[in-house]
Amino acid sequence: MQLQLLANVTAANGQPTLVTDGRPLRKGVDDPRLIDYVHDGLIGNVDEVTLLLKGIGTGALTISYLRLWLMFRVWDSGTNTFVWVPVGTGVDADKGKLNSTTVTIGEVQSDVLLHAERIRGLCEAERAHLEVGVVGGAVTAIDAWLLSRGQAPGRG
Repeated sequence: MQLQLLANVTAANGQPTLVTDGRPLRKGVDDPRLIDYVHDGLIGNVDEVTLLLKGIGTGALTISYLRLWLMFRVWDSGTNTFVWVPVGTGVDADKGKLNSTTVTIGEVQSDVLLHAERIRGLCEAERAHLEVGVVGGAVTAIDAWLLSRGQAPGRG
């Protein structure tokens, strides 16, 4: 199963701030008819996916960093609120950056950029947003997906 997070992105897109940013992971967040990606097929009951990024363009293609944000529902003093949290480790401005904080993601062959990384912790999240840092190169188009084979047979 797969959920596309980015399609034809050509520039940095910034951090999420609104409850409508990113892509929904659960039914009813935007539309009750949506598949519940976390529980109805994207990852089954396995709380781990692969983030796959592909970029195509000309010149020396680079992305300064990627950061996956998850939105969680929080009950505070009886009020239902949402909070965006970067996934992963790090401090301050580098919190949650998926690749090395000092090395850009670069081409694997001429005019092709690829990056994959394992991600855990989606089960409690409502939405996912992939922040893209500075994009280098000309006519760059970046796509990204969360991928999973779903629940393994005989488990769960």
